[in-house]
Amino acid sequence: LDFGFEEQRVHVVPHGVDGEAFSPSSAPERDANRAVLGLGEGTVAFLNVGVPTWNKGLDLLVRAFARVHLAYPDTRLVLKDARALYGLSVEPLLRDAAATDPAVREPAFLGAITVLPTSLTQAQLRALYGAVDCYVSPYRAEGFNLPVLEALACATPVVVSSGGATDDFCHGAGVSRIASVFQRGDLGNKPNCCWVEPQLDALVALMAEAASAGPNRPETRSVQRSGARANALTHPWDRAADALARLLRPA
Repeated sequence: LDFGFEEQRVHVVPHGVDGEAFSPSSAPERDANRAVLGLGEGTVAFLNVGVPTWNKGLDLLVRAFARVHLAYPDTRLVLKDARALYGLSVEPLLRDAAATDPAVREPAFLGAITVLPTSLTQAQLRALYGAVDCYVSPYRAEGFNLPVLEALACATPVVVSSGGATDDFCHGAGVSRIASVFQRGDLGNKPNCCWVEPQLDALVALMAEAASAGPNRPETRSVQRSGARANALTHPWDRAADALARLLRPA
């Protein structure tokens, strides 16, 4: 629209998810995969898969988790970074966060973070999604955010920014949206940019809610997991292909 295209000529073609490749883990699978990650029975684990760039909001996730971990010591954060693919490690982000935020400098904090630096197959990703309790993506800007949909397909509840790309496909009991503020302005030498700014306090509150629900409210967890899976199954790749085919078909 900013470039002058007429609104009726702009169409969104979503991504989809393979509900067989990304499916819920059985109880024995989940227990085994959690053991590999060093997650205890009562541990609530949060996950993010992605590059540590500004638009992904990992700086906000790290700061929020530092605060949640103080209140809930038996929580863990698992980060799958992109150093194997793009050479982008999460360590500089952790150092920058510690330099500006006292909560990140707490001695127990770094010990509660697990960083996975290697590339993973789809089967390994499925196991990872299924092993954790919540997928968190406090992004500022995304084209779609496919890992969120993959996590939902694995019956893992998600916490995502509001007002961004995930509004199109994140609905129901397995989704929590972070209060976010729409922004428009210059970013460095790039003029007239758009993004959403997730509110840190809102993110902390949603992660704390997930931490308390993990061991204490199994009924809530069951409803969330069922809702997450049901939501994802309404977004198969066939639906995405059909949307594209309709647009490519001659009038």
